[in-house]
Amino acid sequence: MEPLLFDKIMKLGNSEVIYNYFVDKTLELLKKINEYKKFPYKEHEKKTNTIKSLGCNFDNTTIMFKEVSTLVYNLGYFRVNDLESQSQVIIESFNNLLINYNKYVSIYNELLENDYNDINDDLMNKYLNLFRDMLSYKDKYYGDRDDIYKLYERVRLCYYDFSYLLDDIYTAIKSGVVVVSNDKPVVKLDTIEYIYLLRNNYETISEQYKNYEEYSSEIDLKEGQSIQDLINIIDKKINTLYEEIINKEMTTMNDFNKKIISSKETLEDKFIYLHSEYSEDVYKIRSIEEDNQLIYYFKNDLYNRIKNDFNIE
Repeated sequence: MEPLLFDKIMKLGNSEVIYNYFVDKTLELLKKINEYKKFPYKEHEKKTNTIKSLGCNFDNTTIMFKEVSTLVYNLGYFRVNDLESQSQVIIESFNNLLINYNKYVSIYNELLENDYNDINDDLMNKYLNLFRDMLSYKDKYYGDRDDIYKLYERVRLCYYDFSYLLDDIYTAIKSGVVVVSNDKPVVKLDTIEYIYLLRNNYETISEQYKNYEEYSSEIDLKEGQSIQDLINIIDKKINTLYEEIINKEMTTMNDFNKKIISSKETLEDKFIYLHSEYSEDVYKIRSIEEDNQLIYYFKNDLYNRIKNDFNIE
């Protein structure tokens, strides 16, 4: 199947023609995916009902085809009076789904020619080597070189920013599942999605770790200066920013908000009350333990973003 192209689709005709084209292509793609997933569904005379019957099987059951729910939803709420924007949303969902379908088929074909155990062993060795490198870089003792679970635990403590990727790797290897979110059930991985997830997360962590190394090497410490000294300096700069912004906004603030602001203990708490869009960044920094390089990195990034957002020199 070919990806959908916006300009080409807009030339097909009126909104009804375009909608029916989307329905046909969606049903075709879902049936192709289901040749591999083999979910039960009911064929209806009305194509949109067949799409719903087939599409509901993908809710919280797959990581590679979770875009199905978005695509089916957008088709169901297609509005002819907003043709272009509706079409763009559907095209994006369809093309994302098609990309993952092609990846799924590629791994499926790979498994026909190669032994699964060989592929899995190769992935385990890559992770073992990566985890050892990451721990060695932090001068952390990692004990049993070949226990991937113990290495995972130590890496997770040292590299907070990779935690969500590492947790998926851990649950995938240990139990063959991933946790989608706290309020949803786990997704049981089939062999293909297991390989996909481990490869994808390996590439992502490797790239982020490389960037982390490069960033760390660029931190310019003066003689006798520590990373903690830099953190203290950036803390003073951030607090100065907080104070300048808060004082300016207090001049036009009502008495109720002034009272709330006064009740907050720190400048940071006062600032995120006024600008909750930064709260996620602040809480992330607060949660990092034993990684001054990462703390400095995020604080410096936060400082520069606030300066730019508020046009402060």
